[in-house]
Amino acid sequence: MAELWGCREGLKLAASLGVQQLILEMMDSLLAIQLIQTRQVSVGPASVLLTDIFLLIDSFSHCLVQHTLREENSAADFMASMGHDLTLGTTFFPTPPRGIHMILQSDSVGTMFPRK
Repeated sequence: MAELWGCREGLKLAASLGVQQLILEMMDSLLAIQLIQTRQVSVGPASVLLTDIFLLIDSFSHCLVQHTLREENSAADFMASMGHDLTLGTTFFPTPPRGIHMILQSDSVGTMFPRK
């Protein structure tokens, strides 16, 4: 569910910024990725989220949904780990959080780190 919430909020943010082409990389839930890629609406609380996600995806001129290993996107993994310590809801940072600059630089040149 957390992965689906994050997906929905990220898609909403991208749409509000006027993004037209998007690559959505998801890390933690292969099931969530499969549900989105195959457009399967599950029964239960995830069904509403999935319906929102499908509508949002359709609002882009191009949206590719794919799995990525956390080692391939250390910045997203860092932010997801930070999320465990935050209150429930969406958090916007006025400036990049401490510790992310070096990770972003490494990600930008394709540095991968081994699994821990």
